Amino acid sequence: MLLPEIFSPGVLNWEDRLRNIEHAMSLGLPELEVRQEQPGFLTLACYGPSLKQTYREITRPLLSVSGAHDFLIERGRVPTYHVEADPRPHKAGMLTKASDQTEYIISAMCHPSVFEALKGRNVKIFHYENGPESQWWHAVNSPNTPLIGGGSTVGLRALEVAHVLGFRALDIHGMDSSFEKNGNQWAGSHTGRPKDAFPVKAHTGRTFWTSTLMVQAAREAVGFFKSHNIPVKIRGDGLIREMMKPQLRRAA
Repeated sequence: MLLPEIFSPGVLNWEDRLRNIEHAMSLGLPELEVRQEQPGFLTLACYGPSLKQTYREITRPLLSVSGAHDFLIERGRVPTYHVEADPRPHKAGMLTKASDQTEYIISAMCHPSVFEALKGRNVKIFHYENGPESQWWHAVNSPNTPLIGGGSTVGLRALEVAHVLGFRALDIHGMDSSFEKNGNQWAGSHTGRPKDAFPVKAHTGRTFWTSTLMVQAAREAVGFFKSHNIPVKIRGDGLIREMMKPQLRRAA
């Protein structure tokens, strides 16, 4: 099966997302602002299965997403930044080891339980584009802060957050968009439901097990890397790295 054209809609409707936003804004937390350009590479750690093989190579500054947060802290690698964007409550269960050394950059669309899990920590709120309703809300309520674009996963949103933080070079771990042959979909435990997996064939002829959301994310990731003229390293043996082989910069 060749890599198919797939569209996967986002979770929750605008009314549910708006309730989350209203709660987040009621907390009086500072909002993310554009920062000056930073030298060197930022490490972005996503939670794909290959993170198990590459995490020992990780260096700071480090931005984690999803379950990579607890996974890395358990292994002595505390993130400099952590980004969450999913509006569902189960994401709070992946922040059980919150650290005072980490700056938490949390979407206003995140569930109230996420903010409760990070109570007393260094939290900044950011706003991301999720259709015309979110654009309107941002223009009316927070026009002087960046509106984060990106894609259908928190890892893709984190690419744009990294740019706002001032980073122009990325060392990416765990951004696989594919699963292990034994069925493992993440580097460790996850509070969400496993996705329905199926095989796809990359242009190189290699077959990867993936899901509808991950196929969409892989296409979006490749599009990002093609359109941004920045040095990028992609670690691990995943679908995205395989798709990027013709274009991937071998950054030193």
